[in-house]
Amino acid sequence: MKKPKKAMFAVESNNRHSKDLGITILVLVRSHSEALATAKKLYPEHTTKKGSGGRIFPVSHAIVDWDTGKSLIIREPMRLAVKAGTNGNKDH
Repeated sequence: MKKPKKAMFAVESNNRHSKDLGITILVLVRSHSEALATAKKLYPEHTTKKGSGGRIFPVSHAIVDWDTGKSLIIREPMRLAVKAGTNGNKDH
């Protein structure tokens, strides 16, 4: 069986203080669950509060300015699921 292709995911930390923008961890993995597990392994201090790592979403592009510490993360567009055999029609 062929393994799924690796994709970039962002894991947003839920450990935020007041006036803090938080932290987002970018990982290259095969699934959402693997993204959370990898983020917890790399940065346990940012992903262990209340047993959750925050929001996880697929990323299409990420740009990091290492001099200023700023970044731009572009989410992958959502794909809507279509029921098999309906061709997207709402009449079925």
